[in-house]
Formats: sequence, C-alpha cells, structure tokens
Amino acid sequence: MIKKLLGLGVCLVVSLMVISGTANALIGVGVLAANYGTAGGNITGYGLEIEAPFIPIPLLNTRIEAVMTSGSNGLGTYTVTPILLKGSYKFPLTPIYVGGGVGTALFSQAGYSVPSPMIYEVFIGYEQNIAPLSSVFVQVGSENMQFSYAGIEQNFSGTCFKGGVRFGL
Repeated sequence: MIKKLLGLGVCLVVSLMVISGTANALIGVGVLAANYGTAGGNITGYGLEIEAPFIPIPLLNTRIEAVMTSGSNGLGTYTVTPILLKGSYKFPLTPIYVGGGVGTALFSQAGYSVPSPMIYEVFIGYEQNIAPLSSVFVQVGSENMQFSYAGIEQNFSGTCFKGGVRFGL
C-alpha cells in the first residue's frame, strides 16, 4: 500500500513539473532589444511588452509592445517609439510561433513630435522555456513605419530583429 502511494506521489510530482514547465502564463511581462534594418541604415532600441488576453481568441497570445529607439540623420538626433498590439500563435509541441501586429509610432526630432499613420508587423519567432513561466525568445519580421512632417519623409520600414526574456505572473 505504501509502495503504491509513493509511486502515485512520484507520478503526480513529475506530472506537475512537466505541466508547469510547459504552461503559458495568462498574463506576463517581457523585456526586449530590437534592431530595425531600414533603407537609411539600422536603428536599435529596447522595449517592454505586456501579455494579457486583450483579444479573447483561443490559442492566440496577445501583447502590447513598446520599443524606444534613437538615431541621427542630417537634421540631428531623433527618437522613434513604435507601440503595437500583437497576436501570435505557437505551434503545438514546438518552440516556433508566428504572428502579426498593428499600432502606431511616435517620431520626435528638433521640437517636432509626429504620430505615424497605422504601422504593421508580421513575424516568426522561437521561444524556449528556461524555467517555469519564464522563457527567452528571438524573432525576425518585417515592420512598416513611415512618417511625414514639415515636408520631410522618414521611412523606417524593413526587417526587424527582436529578442528578450518573458516572465509569467
């Protein structure tokens, strides 16, 4: 009898460890680094993402992501801050996910602050659990960001690389 209970207890503990190591958090937070390859060169930045069921669709992870980047052009230094509502689908039993997002961005330079029209992104990524409810990720995608102010056009559309750490709550 004791042997059966001990065996059942070991199976229960192992099962809970497997489930907790592969579970997705309902809400979470992540920190990331980003690199945008644009026609005018590369800009890099850092950001924050918050995961929550913003769009209640089964099997869809939704996040709000904000990235702060800076660079310089002929007019001086500037900052670009894209803010996206993103959705992603993780393929079962794999670390691969695909997704997309829409949002806006704020371009600031020399006293001007201009919001962009709608920006969008599509991406593919790889996410690996490193502990229960925490993971590391890398993703590559294409993002469309364009600005127009004072007769000057700025185009930050191109390939984007992002990577970071996510924590579940």
